[in-house]
Amino acid sequence: MKFEIMTIEATTYVLQEKRTTHETMSAFIDEATPAIWSLKESGAVNGSGIFTFHYTLLDEQPDSEFLLQIAMAIETPTEAAEGFSIQTIEAHQAAVAEFEGSISDIKVAWTSFDQAVLQQGHRTFSPCSEIYHHWEGPDSANNRIEFQIPIVQ
Repeated sequence: MKFEIMTIEATTYVLQEKRTTHETMSAFIDEATPAIWSLKESGAVNGSGIFTFHYTLLDEQPDSEFLLQIAMAIETPTEAAEGFSIQTIEAHQAAVAEFEGSISDIKVAWTSFDQAVLQQGHRTFSPCSEIYHHWEGPDSANNRIEFQIPIVQ
């Protein structure tokens, strides 16, 4: 998979997080995304409207539990509403790739991206991110998602 190295600016997010697995993450996504969206809609946060998922592996086993943060960038840091956190991810270098397609194809795309980054000799760290620029539903071939893997310079 083609990718480029980019500088990612420091970004502050409102988020919810949970330790989960690939098998159980859908329920958390279905709960957290509307909750975060409601903060934006109510004016409680000045959110971008674009969801970002941050993944932190807790060990090196791909089918193990991991930390999933469902986040939305906010312009002005604020006090977190109950059940939410505010977190800033500092500026960093990342390998960045674009994915277009359905969720059923995303795991294969991530594996290809991760392997390409490592094959070029980059050392990586967490969290990896998915930024949902365009979403029509899980089965749509028109979804556009940006993948980011932080790299050590």
